[in-house]
Amino acid sequence: MRSPWEMPLAYIGIFDYLTFRARQHGRDRVHVSYATMARNLHTSRRKLVQAIRDFEAFGLLRKIKHRVLVAWQGVFATRQGTNEYVFSRLLMPASEFRSSTTIREKLKKEAQRENLPTTASTINVVQNGLDAALAKLSQAISSREPQTG
Repeated sequence: MRSPWEMPLAYIGIFDYLTFRARQHGRDRVHVSYATMARNLHTSRRKLVQAIRDFEAFGLLRKIKHRVLVAWQGVFATRQGTNEYVFSRLLMPASEFRSSTTIREKLKKEAQRENLPTTASTINVVQNGLDAALAKLSQAISSREPQTG
């Protein structure tokens, strides 16, 4: 294969699984085993290995191998863990990552530009107003209490 456009149709299903079913929203990486993918996609492990190798070659994702430290009968050994796949930033829209933080920062900048009160100062103003209203209410209640005698 020379270009991503020459990929077999089965690769579309594999890439779709990695992108939409295995990946959590807002994350640019997937942590899933070949066995799980093969079971969910009803395909062979060999085809998955070849597809991921081709995805890496085209720059669609990058594979990170994990090593696991295993203790067995007092001896420590390392074993291959589940791979992690990181998607290219070109494929994931910027709005999907840290969208709430980005919106919050944008609103904060607009408030500073227009000299509007920020959230913290607004909360202080509301808190002070509530304290004053409670003080007046308790004063009014104490002045209306019936006098015994």
